[in-house]
Amino acid sequence: MNISETSDLFKKLKTKTEKKNEIKIYENFIKILLALESKDLTKNQRQSIEKKLETLKLNVKPTNHKKYFKRKLTEFMKYLKDEHSFVPEKYYLEMGMGIGMCWGVALGGSLSVFNLDMESNPIVFGLIIGMCIGMFIGTNMDTKAKKEGRVLKNTKYKTNRPIRDSMKSWQAR
Repeated sequence: MNISETSDLFKKLKTKTEKKNEIKIYENFIKILLALESKDLTKNQRQSIEKKLETLKLNVKPTNHKKYFKRKLTEFMKYLKDEHSFVPEKYYLEMGMGIGMCWGVALGGSLSVFNLDMESNPIVFGLIIGMCIGMFIGTNMDTKAKKEGRVLKNTKYKTNRPIRDSMKSWQAR
């Protein structure tokens, strides 16, 4: 299955459903495939991507479309990153912010041991400084990836949204 055929498949699936979650997954797949079509891929890259699309088995009729295609989208994005170094927009920025905040909290927590006056909170300062450093590094890496042509434009896919999902389950109570 080539890239344009796969894109057509998801456009067709999108018209057959009214569920917003499924539509969002189909739109993400379509955006990624359109970004790949617009890229100047080598023959080997194109063949490799089309072979991967075949192995994803996207023509099947699953019982739970959302779960099945979300898993396939995640697998495809991982493949594009690992095999071809293609990343969505702001990928490194988001990764840098997350990692920077973790290191910042750890640094702030270790500094809080030495903080005798309790007027300032070193954990907060560590969090902010770590996030800023992570954003700086991530932005530089995104710029480098863009110069190298590794960014898939108009794509921004997050595989996990644990906070949002937990908030929805909490609000449902």
